[in-house]
Amino acid sequence: MKLWIKLGFRSLLKNRRRSLFTVGAVALGFAAVNLMGGFMHYVLRGLEESYVHAFGNAHLAVFKHGFEEQGRDRAADFLLGPEELERILDASEAMPEVVLATPQLHLTGLVSNGDRSTICFIQGVVPEDLDRIRERAEGVAARLRFYSGESSTATRPGSARPTAWPRSSASLPAAVSSSSPTPPKGT
Repeated sequence: MKLWIKLGFRSLLKNRRRSLFTVGAVALGFAAVNLMGGFMHYVLRGLEESYVHAFGNAHLAVFKHGFEEQGRDRAADFLLGPEELERILDASEAMPEVVLATPQLHLTGLVSNGDRSTICFIQGVVPEDLDRIRERAEGVAARLRFYSGESSTATRPGSARPTAWPRSSASLPAAVSSSSPTPPKGT
């Protein structure tokens, strides 16, 4: 065994340039892998922070039993009733490690004006609770600022149904504002 180690060291010292390049290549590879790992950690941490704090989503979501399997087809059957919601909120508030428990409702679907359809995402939240969630943000999510202006109700051109138009079209996602009719003048 000693002979093999002796031969290995002798070869390293005899071919110093090759040994130096090999050690350099290993060090460079190690540094590259660590840099990529650090970058991935930064990206994933940022996604986690923005999901929880910027969008006001939860660390934990509570559903009725069976929602994961059948909720897509029969979502209304799995809504929590007022009594169930109150029980969940009371149980959450009794836990010292829970900072905030708040109800939320998330809907996705298609919106159409007859000519065009687009995807819509609707989120129902308690505004004061959403502000409390965002106050706890760190990093990039803490620097985000959100539109919280008023909206007015107007009648959509060619329709008798009222439509809520935001006062600033800059707050609309591009996909929605590009396929939506233009708001009436003066709103």
